[in-house]
Amino acid sequence: MFNIWHFHGFCLPSQKISIYLWINKMERDKFWDSLKFILISFVVYGHMIEIFAPDGSYNRAMYNFIYTFHMGFFLFISGRFSQVKDRKKYRKGIILLIETYIVFQIIRCFKVIMIGNTLNYVSSVIFPKGTMWYIGYLIIYRLFIYFTPQRIREHQCVIMILISFLLALFWGFVPVRTFQKLFAFFPYFLLGYYSIKIDIKSRIMRLPVYDAFAGIVIIFFLFYFLLNFDIGYIIYCHVSYFGDYTQTSPLYLFIFRGLVYISAIIISIFIMRIALSYDVFPQLGKKTLFIYMYHSFIVLAFRFLITHGYIAGNEFFLIGYTIFIIVFLIVLSKVRFFNILMNPVSFLIEKVKVART
Repeated sequence: MFNIWHFHGFCLPSQKISIYLWINKMERDKFWDSLKFILISFVVYGHMIEIFAPDGSYNRAMYNFIYTFHMGFFLFISGRFSQVKDRKKYRKGIILLIETYIVFQIIRCFKVIMIGNTLNYVSSVIFPKGTMWYIGYLIIYRLFIYFTPQRIREHQCVIMILISFLLALFWGFVPVRTFQKLFAFFPYFLLGYYSIKIDIKSRIMRLPVYDAFAGIVIIFFLFYFLLNFDIGYIIYCHVSYFGDYTQTSPLYLFIFRGLVYISAIIISIFIMRIALSYDVFPQLGKKTLFIYMYHSFIVLAFRFLITHGYIAGNEFFLIGYTIFIIVFLIVLSKVRFFNILMNPVSFLIEKVKVART
C-alpha cells in the first residue's frame, strides 16, 4: 500500500518511506487541509476559465479575483510548513520535490516533441513550464530557508520579511523579466514561514464569519466593475514595470503591485475565517499535489473540446467541468501507477532496499 508523506503545502507520495512530517508528528489539521482543498479548487477553476475570459465578462472578473491571491496563499501555507526541525528529513523532502519536478518537466517535453519542434533538453528540464513554476519556486524557497544561518532565519523575521517585500516591489524597476515572479512571490512564502510564531486561528476568529463572506463578495464586485480587463501581467508579477503595457507608468505598476499584496492578504484572511467555521472536505487536502500535477493535462483537453465546438463553454458548464476534473483526479489518485509516477526513482530505490532485506 502507498503511504503518504505529508508536505502541508502539498503532499508527496512514496512507497513506505520511513519519513515523517519534519515539522511535527501531530495529526493533520482540518483547518489547513480545508484551505488547501479550497485553493486547489480555485487553481483548477482559474485554469479552466483562463482562455474564456474576455474583458468585461464574469469570467474575466473571476479570473482576476482568483489570480490575485490563490498561488500566493498556497505559498503561504507551504512556507508555514517548511520549518527546519530535522535537517536530514528536510533535505529528503527537497529531494523528493525535485524528483517530482524533473519527472513532470520531462513529461511536458513530450508535447513539444510530438508536434515536431526542437528543444534544448537541459533548459527544458531546468526552467519551469506552465504550472511547474510553483514547484520550481517552492524548491528554491525551501533551499533558501535550509541554507540561511539559523541565527538569521529564526531571529530576524521582521527584517527578512521587510527585505523580501522591498525586493519584490523594487525589482520591478529592473527592466528584465529575470527573477520577477520568483522575487514577487517570495514574501508570501516568508509570511507563511514566520506565521508559525503566532496563533493565527485565535486572531482570525475575532473576525465575524459573515463579515468575511461579505468582504469576499464586495471585493469580487470591485473586480467586476472596476478591474474587468486583462491585468494578468500585474497580478502575476512575471514582467518588469518597463514592459509594453500601452505606455502604463512604471510608478503606477509599482503601486498596483503593492495593492495586489494588500488585496491578497485581505482575501486570504477572509478565506481562512470561513475555513475555520466550515470544514470544506479536509480529508481531500492531502491530495492537493496530485491534483495540481495532473489537472493541467485534463484542463487542456477540455479547452480543446470547447474551442473546437465539441462541448459547450459557457460559465455554467465551465464550473461543471471544474467539478468533474477535481472528482476525476480524486478517483485517479487511488490508482497506484499515477502515485508512483510522482516519485518513481524513490519508489525503485525503496523496492531495492526491501528486496535486499
